[in-house]
Amino acid sequence: MSLKTHLKSGLVYLGIFAGCAGLGWAAVQLPHWLEPNYSTGDFSALQSRFDTPVILFGTSWCPYCAKTRDLLRQNQIPFHEIDAEGSADEQDAYRQMNTKGVPVLVIGDRKIDGYRPEAILEAYRHLQDS
Repeated sequence: MSLKTHLKSGLVYLGIFAGCAGLGWAAVQLPHWLEPNYSTGDFSALQSRFDTPVILFGTSWCPYCAKTRDLLRQNQIPFHEIDAEGSADEQDAYRQMNTKGVPVLVIGDRKIDGYRPEAILEAYRHLQDS
């Protein structure tokens, strides 16, 4: 066999390997891609307690919490922030959200876990339209 034939065979095998690796990665990511951007619930008691329909649960050290704060401020969305590691009252409010991690954002009847800019802005538009 010539060098050219060996190189072609090697490239074919490399292409097959890369394709299979890509499919494997996509299969692992698929559940995350299919999960909804938010969950719904009745957060009216919490919202009336803080007199705002937009509540951010975060921490001072979390970079995604900072990005969420910046997004809300850039889009002039008024919000109340609860420190998930703050006072006992704040920690209790965070625990009632039945979630892990920060940021957690409540907008109207929607709860958004994590930094999801499109979901945040869409939820605020939905709140404004209702």
